[in-house]
Amino acid sequence: MSRRLREVPVVLFITDGDERTKLTAEFARVEHVISKPVDRRAFSNILRNLAKPQPSP
Repeated sequence: MSRRLREVPVVLFITDGDERTKLTAEFARVEHVISKPVDRRAFSNILRNLAKPQPSP
């Protein structure tokens, strides 16, 4: 995978109780997994954090 794609933050919205998708997201190193329905405060915090520069691994 190219370095450029690794720097793109990934957010995944899943339904509550969808353990298979949640495990797949963990293995794929999804940065944020949000359960639906979305909590407004949690979503706002994630958007603020995505706007900040991410440290390089």
